[in-house]
Amino acid sequence: MKSLSTRRSASLGTAATTFLCCAMGLLLANPAIAADGTKYAHSDGNARFLHHITLYDADNQRIEPASTTPYSSSKTCGRCHDYETISHGWHFNAFMSDSVDGREGEPWIWTDPRTGTQLPLSYRKWKQTFDPRDLGIGQWDMVRQFGGRIPGGGPGHAPMNEGANKPTDEQADEQADEQPREGKTAESDNRVSRWPLTGSLEIDCLACHGVSGSYDFNARRDQIAKQNFAWAATAGMQIGTIQGEVSRIKDGADPAEDAIKDKLPKVKYDANRFADDGTVFVDLVRQPQNNSCYQCHSNRTVGHSGIEARWTHDQDIHLRAGMQCVDCHRNGIDHHLVRGFPGELHPSGQDMLTLSCAGCHLGGDFVDDLDRAMGKQSTTTRESGTGLSGRLGSPRPQHAGLPPLHFEKLSCTACHGGPLPREQAIGIMTSLAHSLGEKGHRVGNELPRIAGPVYAKGDDGRVYPQRVVWPAFWGSIADGKLTPLNPDQVFDVTRKSLRVRNDFVTELLEPKLGSSEMKAILGDERYRVKPEEWSEEERSKVASATKEAGKKLF
Repeated sequence: MKSLSTRRSASLGTAATTFLCCAMGLLLANPAIAADGTKYAHSDGNARFLHHITLYDADNQRIEPASTTPYSSSKTCGRCHDYETISHGWHFNAFMSDSVDGREGEPWIWTDPRTGTQLPLSYRKWKQTFDPRDLGIGQWDMVRQFGGRIPGGGPGHAPMNEGANKPTDEQADEQADEQPREGKTAESDNRVSRWPLTGSLEIDCLACHGVSGSYDFNARRDQIAKQNFAWAATAGMQIGTIQGEVSRIKDGADPAEDAIKDKLPKVKYDANRFADDGTVFVDLVRQPQNNSCYQCHSNRTVGHSGIEARWTHDQDIHLRAGMQCVDCHRNGIDHHLVRGFPGELHPSGQDMLTLSCAGCHLGGDFVDDLDRAMGKQSTTTRESGTGLSGRLGSPRPQHAGLPPLHFEKLSCTACHGGPLPREQAIGIMTSLAHSLGEKGHRVGNELPRIAGPVYAKGDDGRVYPQRVVWPAFWGSIADGKLTPLNPDQVFDVTRKSLRVRNDFVTELLEPKLGSSEMKAILGDERYRVKPEEWSEEERSKVASATKEAGKKLF
């Protein structure tokens, strides 16, 4: 009996094993479920996957050479990539109620030289910034103002039932999660919506993932300036030309009316870009190249003589060594970019220590020892001894003779980051604030006026190099609290009374001096001389007198 029982048990065990293997085989063979548990397929190889793909528009209609509608990244790229998961990444999630604010960074700075405005704005709860919704600045206004400096998504998505296309049930649920934090709604969101005309500024995948030279960021900017939000990505891909401008269509126009349909922008696709089967080759890379990052993350220094020449400065040492931005600033499909600051808590739960300055160059044990010396509890999730220094061949500095106190009081970037300190802070221009990369004639005094480096303590008590901007805005005072006014409304109210056409500071605070005033300053023989012929002393006298005249006006 024992023998029979044993054999029977073994037989049952084999059957159970066979059943389990079959079940696992069926699971693994199910094409609807990938290894990571998602419904999206992927190559799983390191080689670039060539994208010969069919383009689709916002109505999910296939785009052919004769089509006139722009392609939609959510309907095209979203067929194979988890667009909804991607939309929660750091570059896109500032507007979402469940996103983490993270360490403070550069805000959006709304500038208008006609009213002398430079107003720091952020949807994140960052100190010394204002929430646009509190000031009556709507989502659409933010996209109009800053859309050319962001990769789309986030506030670029039209609110529910306001876009040109009604969202699906799944999209509606997702958008419900993306509504403004704490239920805030800007005053301007209650005006006649232009979203049905402009469409959404969706996440523009190729703005980051397009091979260098294949994507025209300035063509994208031009379309956004014309309020052609939904057409911007198509222009950037350079697969067709866009004819028409939404900015020329009046508020309240119904895009369903034939007369308005005729005025909406039309795409004329380049038929040569389409293969015989209707697909288009899209030249892209998995990891964005540096040139893509530069579109939104460039900086220039401004000295007494204006914007300083690039050739007199060295690039970041990591870039000179041949590294790519994404070597340190990494992300998965969730697009939660590693920012690389001390104590960063990544949403994935994985330890990002060795992608920080100290972690990479000095190792995890050094960082742990430093945290203990500063009385902080370590946030690392790694096992002891696994956070080794030397990633990507990074050297381990000895810091010979440097008292350990420096590590407790100073951040790595206090000594190793940004321009060298000078007697005074210098001017700084950035892509986000000044739209660097966009074709134009800059001289260095454009708003906003940013200065740096300025050294101040961060939240962890250590000194970091920072940049400063002095907010300037028109506001109201109620119960002792100063609240900025909507910049667009300020201009509407002041344009007739102040009669400022271009620059508030130049036209009001620096009034043109009359002949009698110039004669009193420069004398009878010199007051008619052209400004470019003035001596330094004369230029200083005129500037001082102009400043005093401006003060008298106010």
